Amino acid sequence: MINVLIASNNIYYSKAIMDVLDNKNIKVTNMAIDGIEALGLIKTKNNIDIVILELELASYNGIKIINTLIKDNMLKYSKSLIIISKNRDLLEKLKHNQFVFDIIDRKESLYNLKVKVEKLLHKKMKENIAIVLKHEIIKEIKYLRYNLSYKGTNYLINIIELLLLNKNKDYSNLNKDVYPIIANKYKTTVFNIKSNIIKATEQMYIECENERLKQYFGFVNDSKPTTKNVIYTIYNKIINKYERRGNKNF
Repeated sequence: MINVLIASNNIYYSKAIMDVLDNKNIKVTNMAIDGIEALGLIKTKNNIDIVILELELASYNGIKIINTLIKDNMLKYSKSLIIISKNRDLLEKLKHNQFVFDIIDRKESLYNLKVKVEKLLHKKMKENIAIVLKHEIIKEIKYLRYNLSYKGTNYLINIIELLLLNKNKDYSNLNKDVYPIIANKYKTTVFNIKSNIIKATEQMYIECENERLKQYFGFVNDSKPTTKNVIYTIYNKIINKYERRGNKNF
């Protein structure tokens, strides 16, 4: 569920926005009728994901609110605001602000606003899924006694995350399809990615109990898992966990 704050001087306009946001994944949790109230909610409520912000607010206008977000470095709201105004020039100036996802002219149809909110909703839901999956991966990695301070461990986490977030793509060839993506992300080479993962795995093999390794990977004898063993075993364990919960849509 994605929570929304609507901030507008006009309560009837706010209610009209709320009515048009007819989506089971959206919940309007707060409405503010002036800038001070809106800023107070943004600063104190931890559950706000999207802010629909009319710039022409009384007491403390939308520009001041955005400037406060910048000043206080409130990165939680990066690309989380959809701003509304009658002033098209002002909207264009704010279009590329780090906190603004999109803009809309006050004269535009509320249907256009709905489309923009649903685009942001989709982005937020993907981000939330990525956070949950990364947490699950780290749990498995820590269980195997990998050291999180090693570069190779973090490359491994990134690879499994990439596979889970793109589980409908054919990424079966790690060398061709996956390692280059991670190498490009970290501005390094495929060789460095692979060698760092091998080093991290060698250290894990030293630190992890033999029985734990055998049970986790289904080994009969004491064996060091390969990088591919580790990646796909963790991947499958997380996929199976979600399927047992009845959640296949990530």
